[in-house]
Amino acid sequence: MPIAHYCAAQCSVSPKLIKAFISLLILFTTASIASAATLVVPAGGDLKGAINNAVPGDTIVLEAGATYVGPLWLPKKTGDAYITIQSSRAAEITGRVTPAQSGLLARLRSNVPGDPVINTLAGAHHYKFIGLDISTVSSTDLIYDIIRLGDGAQTDLANVPHHFTFDRVWIHGFPTQPVQRGISLNTADTSIINSYISDIHSVGVDTQAICGWNGPGPFQIINNYLEAAGENIMFGGSLPAIRNLIPSNIEIRRNYFFKPLSWKVGHPSYAGIHWSIKNLLEFKNARNVIVDGNVFENSWTDAQVGYAVLFTVRSENGLAPWATVENITFTNNTIKNTEQGLQLLGSDAPYASGRGNNLTVANNLFTGIQNWFLVMSGFYNVTINHNTHFQSGNVFALTGEPSIGFIYTNNITTRSGYCYFGDNVGEGNAALATYTPGYTFQRNLIAGASSSIYPANNFYPASITGVLDSEYRVVNSAYKSVGTDGKDLGCDITALSAAQSGTSAPAPAPTPTPTPTPTPTPTPTPTPNPTPTPTPAPSPTPPPPSPAVQFSSSSYGANETTGAVTITVIRTGETSGSSSVQYSTSDATALSPSDYTATSGTLTFAAGETSKSFTVFINDDGTRESTESFNVRLSSPSNATLGGPALTTVNIVDNDKRKGGPVRGSPTLQNKTLMMDLSQSRLRPRARHELIC
Repeated sequence: MPIAHYCAAQCSVSPKLIKAFISLLILFTTASIASAATLVVPAGGDLKGAINNAVPGDTIVLEAGATYVGPLWLPKKTGDAYITIQSSRAAEITGRVTPAQSGLLARLRSNVPGDPVINTLAGAHHYKFIGLDISTVSSTDLIYDIIRLGDGAQTDLANVPHHFTFDRVWIHGFPTQPVQRGISLNTADTSIINSYISDIHSVGVDTQAICGWNGPGPFQIINNYLEAAGENIMFGGSLPAIRNLIPSNIEIRRNYFFKPLSWKVGHPSYAGIHWSIKNLLEFKNARNVIVDGNVFENSWTDAQVGYAVLFTVRSENGLAPWATVENITFTNNTIKNTEQGLQLLGSDAPYASGRGNNLTVANNLFTGIQNWFLVMSGFYNVTINHNTHFQSGNVFALTGEPSIGFIYTNNITTRSGYCYFGDNVGEGNAALATYTPGYTFQRNLIAGASSSIYPANNFYPASITGVLDSEYRVVNSAYKSVGTDGKDLGCDITALSAAQSGTSAPAPAPTPTPTPTPTPTPTPTPTPNPTPTPTPAPSPTPPPPSPAVQFSSSSYGANETTGAVTITVIRTGETSGSSSVQYSTSDATALSPSDYTATSGTLTFAAGETSKSFTVFINDDGTRESTESFNVRLSSPSNATLGGPALTTVNIVDNDKRKGGPVRGSPTLQNKTLMMDLSQSRLRPRARHELIC
């Protein structure tokens, strides 16, 4: 019997009045659910139950210093507001968290063998974690991924978890504990910011602080301390179960990548466990990536030969022939105390793969590189511009396939090893002609090299002495304002320091302790040994900041009926001269040409101009569908640097009415759900503050 008729029969009340009452009750309850509630979970309370009962928009507050038991599974819920899980003292943490602030954090712990502390169910979305300390109970607990977002087996983009934020969280193993990953990142729309990931290491196993291979992105990894024995960050490295997937639209900014020398066999501080050491950053399958303002410190020959950074296409033995590494911007980074500098491999020959393409390496400082600066084979359209790099081995080791579209301009280095060397052809012009046909090699300073075997229009002083000061700034007037762009040669240290604001090495941290309650006072570990090479320091009186270009917003919205969306790019800093920047669209869930018209072009700012706009046309496709999005990216700035955001998302809101049923999350469907709950006497208004015990 319908509930209105049932109430009328039992209460002798008019069915019309009953229907009106139910309508009012539905509206009241819908409003109650829509309003955000604060759920306070005291020490010893049921966090799992709070997560299961929370609705989008709720905030779950955990007691700072208290321990909560996992593992936690994040369910899929209806609605696009975030459920926030945070420490009661999270607001006291500004900037990047450190282990020294552990008293401000709420602890999440689990010791279920092999299970992550935090895991996601298919399609889970919109969760934020703020001010938490996440680890196992003790150093003997078996753990692979501390946090697992999505998984390597998901095959449908519709089931990929999305919209996660980890802000001011400490994710860590114990100093003697094998841990494979801090965060397994197979999601969409995820941000890891202001966080600290440490003690990620194992013996004979590849390990990463952050690793993603089966999630589409976008990803933001900003202002974190990242510590891992294998790769501190890696994208790719395993076969994506989602066909044609390339992790894309990735921002990696102002992070400190570090391997403690206590992990290095033979070092005076070696702690006695031979963890498997590899590299600091590696892309095997990635597209549209900005790596800006980071510090990379310490990598040595162990399980591999100790590269700092690798951009190496890997198609997993040809099973992912679409794999590529393309559209990468690597700017304003410091790389120090590593065995090798960069490795660029543009294909996975002999296996079928995509082509490494479109890489810019600009305004970086490389010091203390013990061997090669660059090893390259078959990577197309590489620009290396305005870097200062010092190495002990060959500057270039050119090998394998030719690298077409190579540009090397305005750099400062010294001749070391065989300098610019090509396999079987020797040093200098012959190497460049054979392995970088059609190259551009202009206005570089190569101290100690012979001008007779290198291209003209470069500088070949006998020594680097007197060229730079102790902070790597050009002091010799012969090399100031002589670049192809009228700037000083080498790295602009002022711009480098500004981009790296907040990336300094971590303060001494307490050793993680097992988790009885209360937790014993942590004891500090020694500070990692400093690198013997000098590091740049900010100028005490910096000049006006260099011009930077960026989108006015990280996202835009448009209805299908509007026909177009206007996107604005702003220029900040010094604007007395002209600047330009390229823009281009790329598909995400919205596809060109059915949903929008792909476009690309160049914006030119005249002197004094601070804002430019362009239009992307939206197509009304007549198909009922959920909100879809595409991306727009800035690249190749001239007389400017890329600010943030340099990648923006345009969300297209569907205007077509659904047929045959309501849209999930619509008022009609919500009311049906509420009617069902009401008939089962389970509905109650939600209090503004609830205590979950």
